Amino acid sequence: MKKGFLVAAVLCCVFAFGSMTAISAAPTGTYLANIGSYTAVGTGPWNTVGFTLNSPQAETLQFEWKSEIVYEKYHVQLETIYTKTSGIREIVTDDMDIMLMGYYNGKLLQTPDIDLTKNVYVTVTTWRINSGKQNITPGAPVVKADVNTGLYNTNKLVTLSINKPGTIYYTLNGKIPTNTSNKYSKPIKITSTTILNYMAIGTQLDKSPLYSKLYIIDKIPPRVTAAKPTNNSKHFSLTSPIKIYYNEKISKGTNYSKIYIKNLSTGKIAKSTVTSISGNVLTLKMTKSRLSQNTYQVYIPTNAIKDTAGNKNAKYTLKFKTSRY
Repeated sequence: MKKGFLVAAVLCCVFAFGSMTAISAAPTGTYLANIGSYTAVGTGPWNTVGFTLNSPQAETLQFEWKSEIVYEKYHVQLETIYTKTSGIREIVTDDMDIMLMGYYNGKLLQTPDIDLTKNVYVTVTTWRINSGKQNITPGAPVVKADVNTGLYNTNKLVTLSINKPGTIYYTLNGKIPTNTSNKYSKPIKITSTTILNYMAIGTQLDKSPLYSKLYIIDKIPPRVTAAKPTNNSKHFSLTSPIKIYYNEKISKGTNYSKIYIKNLSTGKIAKSTVTSISGNVLTLKMTKSRLSQNTYQVYIPTNAIKDTAGNKNAKYTLKFKTSRY
C-alpha cells in the first residue's frame, strides 16, 4: 500500500486561465493532515498548498510539487512529522528549487510503524531565492549568530544560540540545512570565505526560519600594481601629481600622515606635499614645483593605508628623477 502526499501550488506570478495572476507569496506553515482527507491552504486555484493522506495502512510517503509558469525562483522545504508506534516522533524531509515551469516528483520515503492514532503534520517552508525573503511560522525557534555577515581580515569563531530548547543544524557549503545536516555543538571556526546556513528544530518539532550569513575572509594586504612615474624613471614632470595605484580600494591608515616626499639631491623633505585617496589610487601633490634634474623619493610607511577588510599595506618607496624643464 502507498500513502500519497500531494502539494500543488504556483509561486509569485503565474498565467492562470489565460491571464496573469499576482500572488504575493507561497504559503508557509505547519498543517494538520488528517488521514483520508484533503487540506488546501491559500486563496485562488493556484495559490494553494494541499496534501492528501490516502491510506491509513501506508508505510511510504511521497512528496510531490507541481506548478505552472513561475516568474521567480523559489526554494521549498516539505516536512512530514509523525509518531511511530514506539512513541518516538520522526521527521521526513524533502526540499527542492522551483524553476520556471516547475514540476517536482519527490522521492519515496519509507516510514514504517506509523501510529495512525496520532496526528500527522505537514510543514511547508518557502522563500524566494532571488530576494532571500522567506515566510516565518509564528512561535518557531529563533537562532542568532554572534558574528554578523561582513568582511573580515582574521579568522572568526561563530557562536549560534537558540531561544528555546531544540537542535541547531548548519551547513558550510551553501546548501540548505535539514535535520540530517551538521548538528551545532560548539562555535564554528571560519577560516576562509564561507556561506553559513543554519536553522533549528524545537523539541516539539517546530522549525525555525532559515538563516544565512556570508563571511568574507580577506587576509591579503593591498599591494601596488602601478605608479606614475614608474620606479627609477627619469625626466618626470616638475609639476605633475604622483599617483600610486593599488589592486583594491584603499583608505587612510594610522600612519597616513607620515607619507612624504624627499629630495635625495638636497636631503630635504618636501614640506608642501599633499596626499589624497580616491578608490584604489593614492595621489601626492606638491604645492611648489620640484627642482629641475633632482632625484626624489616617495615614502609610504607600513599602515599608511588599509583595504576595506582592514589589512595594512607594506612599506613602499618610489624613486624618480625630474626633467630639466
